[in-house]
Amino acid sequence: MDAAIAKHGYQSEGVAAYIFATQEASTIPLYRLAVHVFVTNHFYTTSAKERDGAIPINYKSEGIAGYVYPSQTCGSVPLFRVYHQASTDHVYTTSITERDNFLDNLGYTDEGIAAYVIPAWS
Repeated sequence: MDAAIAKHGYQSEGVAAYIFATQEASTIPLYRLAVHVFVTNHFYTTSAKERDGAIPINYKSEGIAGYVYPSQTCGSVPLFRVYHQASTDHVYTTSITERDNFLDNLGYTDEGIAAYVIPAWS
């Protein structure tokens, strides 16, 4: 985050949600990958098959970012994933309003729920 703010003009919007640093009961890995050319473009998935399929198409595995729930439990909320094909940009948000703005106004397509996470307000 600090590098994206300092080098690329991003702004912090604060903490949207939390994931687990270690595997807890009922959690699964959230894999992190980066585009080889643009290290600021990250891709997250809970699917080892999707992770492995992204590596031959210019992504580099950065290991496990943390652990998340595969289904809604314990006050968790959906982590939505949207994608913009022209820019190969994935966006992740817990906000339905933000997700809908990306879909309705910014040319992104819905890729569903990536995982379930603990909201920052819990």
